[in-house]
Amino acid sequence: MKEWYKDETPLVSITCITYNHANYIHNAIEGFLIQKTNFPIEVLIHDDASTDGTEEIIREYEAKYPEIIKPLYETENQYVKGRKGSRTFNIPRSRSKYIALCEGDDYWTDPLKLQKQVDLLEANPDYGMVHTDLDEYNVTKKTWRKSIWKDTGYFQSGYIFNSLLIGRTSMIYACTTMFRKNLITGYLDDLSNLNLAMGDTFFWLAIATQGKVGYIPESTAVRQLLPNSATQGIDCKKKKAFLDSWGKLLDYALEKFSVDPDIYKLAKESLSLKYLELYHNCDSKDIFESKEIAFEGQNLIIEKFLYKLKSDNRYSNYLLRRILTLARALKIDYYSKIHRYIASRMQ
Repeated sequence: MKEWYKDETPLVSITCITYNHANYIHNAIEGFLIQKTNFPIEVLIHDDASTDGTEEIIREYEAKYPEIIKPLYETENQYVKGRKGSRTFNIPRSRSKYIALCEGDDYWTDPLKLQKQVDLLEANPDYGMVHTDLDEYNVTKKTWRKSIWKDTGYFQSGYIFNSLLIGRTSMIYACTTMFRKNLITGYLDDLSNLNLAMGDTFFWLAIATQGKVGYIPESTAVRQLLPNSATQGIDCKKKKAFLDSWGKLLDYALEKFSVDPDIYKLAKESLSLKYLELYHNCDSKDIFESKEIAFEGQNLIIEKFLYKLKSDNRYSNYLLRRILTLARALKIDYYSKIHRYIASRMQ
């Protein structure tokens, strides 16, 4: 990496949040340092009072690269106080035009990641963000998924606000992103007030309302799946908190982002299916409210979704597939009926 002078204004701020990532933070920082760019960068790291040696590792890198690596160390954990993420600790102190995210347990593998993304955004002012393909590593199972978006058929570029809102028809992971800072600075207070479990998704929606999203079909990063992740772990309370946050985000989007009511309705129905799936996978049922689950005795009221959705809507097809998957998992007695219905819709 070129050594940039301290008086040069960075074009890109790499923002990294970390807590007890001693086993991973080395790879994250090395991924920042291998970047080859024709512009200056800064690395903003927030360590939230780690107790496993993460801070000591960061300090070693800070001593070697003091003009690039700019850590912020906490003496008390801020996350438990409701003060979370890059939105609170890194983005407000960044000096750049562009922001690139990567948490301390993920890392970059492509030394040209930042250069490719800056080139795209500089050449296309109507694009607010660009993301890439990536690999996934399951830390518990020690298994890999390479280029996870390849051949998925997801809608990864262009005007993708609606598909992002519905979920799973477009997906963006933070460690692959770069976006224009000015598109999200006006939303930081709202994001803090909402106190969401997934602040990154809030950013994607805010940016997607203001322009196109670019996509580079090359793997540039590794996302590591840890057992204590809100999206990957088995803790039902954490997973439910994640779904609760998604519901709050949908309501905010309806009010602030002028969402089409039909798209909002479809997104809420998708969320209902996720609640149903989680309900059946959790031993503790008392954490759910009756409005979050749809039961008549032991039979799920799934058919109500089938007859509401329009066959010519690409998002409806996605929901129909999720219904089929849920029906199979729960061994619902009218599985064959649902299968025939979906098959007729897919023709």
